[in-house]
Amino acid sequence: MKRSLQFFVGLFCLFVPQVLQAQTWPNPEVLYYKMNGVGASVPNDALSPPAGTATATIQGAITQGGTGKCGGGLIGSGITSTSDFLNTGWATNLSSTASWTISFYSANFGSTAALYYIFGDVNASGFRCFTNGVAGPNNWILRGTGLTDVLVSGGQR
Repeated sequence: MKRSLQFFVGLFCLFVPQVLQAQTWPNPEVLYYKMNGVGASVPNDALSPPAGTATATIQGAITQGGTGKCGGGLIGSGITSTSDFLNTGWATNLSSTASWTISFYSANFGSTAALYYIFGDVNASGFRCFTNGVAGPNNWILRGTGLTDVLVSGGQR
């Protein structure tokens, strides 16, 4: 089964002004949060959502709204990801033998040397995504224990 992990984080993703949002492909199997509503609850529109992921909860001062490539997004607050984040309730399970996909759209990043944490799960072998800093200006890097680093040059434009 192909694993799809989709994040829609808009106008600001935890640290910097930006928009992260999924493409408009058929609904993925595991997580699919559109951020098109209001309030702190976001429904999971995935085809086969895992137990406990039917609704994600927005924590802290971030909100849904704005305008992104495919509708709304998650509007960040400029506060750290320890207090302001989207809790999907999913225990990350990225099998090393199965294929999986992460898809999102981003905009409004600045080219800087400062490292910005975009998403991840510290409980899943340090699985995380960064931009700038260790990735280099305008780039993304996806890394985790047991994974080969994935560098996407020019990916955050």
